[in-house]
Amino acid sequence: MTNITVPTTIAQKAHKLDDEDSLKNYKDLFHIPDGVIYLDGNSLGVMVKTVPERVEHSVRCDFGDGLIRSWNDAGWVSLPQRIGDRLANFLGADKGEVIMTDTISINLFKLISYALSLTNKTTILVEHSTFPSDMYVADGVAQSRNGVTVNHIPDNANTEQVIESLTDDIAVAVLSDVNFKTARILDMAKINAVAKEKDIMVIWDLAHSAGALDVNLKRDGALMAVGCTYKYLNGGPGSPAFVYVDKSLHGKGHQPISGWFSHQNMFAMSPDYTPAPDIRQFQTGTFSAIAYTIAEEGIKIWETADMKAVRTKSLAMTDFFLELMQPIIKEHNFGMATPLDHSERGSHVSLTHPEYGYAI
Repeated sequence: MTNITVPTTIAQKAHKLDDEDSLKNYKDLFHIPDGVIYLDGNSLGVMVKTVPERVEHSVRCDFGDGLIRSWNDAGWVSLPQRIGDRLANFLGADKGEVIMTDTISINLFKLISYALSLTNKTTILVEHSTFPSDMYVADGVAQSRNGVTVNHIPDNANTEQVIESLTDDIAVAVLSDVNFKTARILDMAKINAVAKEKDIMVIWDLAHSAGALDVNLKRDGALMAVGCTYKYLNGGPGSPAFVYVDKSLHGKGHQPISGWFSHQNMFAMSPDYTPAPDIRQFQTGTFSAIAYTIAEEGIKIWETADMKAVRTKSLAMTDFFLELMQPIIKEHNFGMATPLDHSERGSHVSLTHPEYGYAI
């Protein structure tokens, strides 16, 4: 490790911020390697300290001793709904509107297809600067359905530019609450209101906001959303994603990946498919119960946190980081991709460099 000399005034400010931090005790709940300053929570969150014990119990007792009985005795079979309800508590959704299942990409395929089944319109709208997988999935849906096309919103569009792209021919729009590349926030409530007037279904990608922002899906008029649990929710690499669908849409459309877990009566083993009438319809097949139990350890922590305080701390930390970076930015020709305005900034900071961005 390289030793870094920190000016006294900056160190004093850092200690003062720590001393005044209402969330400082939460740090003790996470495993952070000695000597490591970790700045990649927007890609992979650090491990919760209780995970090794929970995994050992899941492997040795539930899997090793309980075997197939653990689907009932250890509650494996109800994990998607149980964790979904826990997620709903701090996403501003009602119980029965969120379920943990599959990956963001698979869930987007389901929801875009579901939304298209509810309308005669055939155009999908996607941000050009969104996470590439979102674009790939939208293109994949279009290629699998005759007459469906994809339009793109220009790079780094703000809320007003997104609204300008919501033309009457759009069936479904896939939007990131916080852009992965720039950390720009869109005004969810404002966009949803315009989309409702034009009969456009919006699917929100919460990958960079769930666990970082004070998300409130019902308040902001969201009807559909997807998100992951391995970033700010600390669920581990590739931990399961989640789906949110407002109850008003349950049982109204067609979910194309109709696995047995989405069947109305999964243990009937019927040759005919009848979708579950509720959020269970958005599941597919058998899942990794152990991965779900790991993710639950992270979600337990976020249930207890004041998300408004998390948001306040996030902005304070990124402000402080930008303050420290200013002389480096000027000296080494960095650019700033992230908005400085708090109302437009998510929970991470993106810098650019004309030559060495990838290497840095």
